[in-house]
Amino acid sequence: MKGRIPFYIITLLVSVVLVLPGILLKQASTSIILDEKTITISFIRGLPILALLLFISLYGTPEDRRRRGWNRPVLSDVPVLLILLTLTAFLSFVLPASDDSYTVFLSGWKGMGLIIIFALSTALTEELFFRSWLLSTLPALGWPRSLVFATSVISFASLHLWQGWSAVFFAAASGAAYSIIFFRRPGLFVLVTAHTLHNAMALIIMTVR
Repeated sequence: MKGRIPFYIITLLVSVVLVLPGILLKQASTSIILDEKTITISFIRGLPILALLLFISLYGTPEDRRRRGWNRPVLSDVPVLLILLTLTAFLSFVLPASDDSYTVFLSGWKGMGLIIIFALSTALTEELFFRSWLLSTLPALGWPRSLVFATSVISFASLHLWQGWSAVFFAAASGAAYSIIFFRRPGLFVLVTAHTLHNAMALIIMTVR
């Protein structure tokens, strides 16, 4: 019982921090403007939750860390990475986010650097929680795998409510693919890399629209 209480407290805290802002933005129909100032502020605000996720993910024995996805990348990860990038590119074309959900005002090397940092920190935070944390800890608490899978996919999709229903369906489909890959071989490297590249490309494309 003691192990369950910290899990539910941490999960509730992270869920509120990650998901609630998107829900509020959706209700307010607010468009996000991403420039150097807002991205820097967003990155700084996200550091505490990222630090917490890194701590709980790295805490424990080497076996605990491997179960949470801290495994060395292998050559077989390359095809998986390419498949994920192809899948997310296809889904982005079929299920594009709302054009007015956010506007990007970044340019030059500094802007590109901020995009990469923001894309990486966002991807790492989301993969640490929705895949590494939920998909490794919930089964250890006795949850059926099907329920664990659904919880991860639905919660990840709800994070994108502010971008419209197309983005929600995109997140559900991509989140399902990411979860299946994590179940087959827990590995954060390929998931974070694919997620980062997708985020960065989405922001870069928005800068030239």
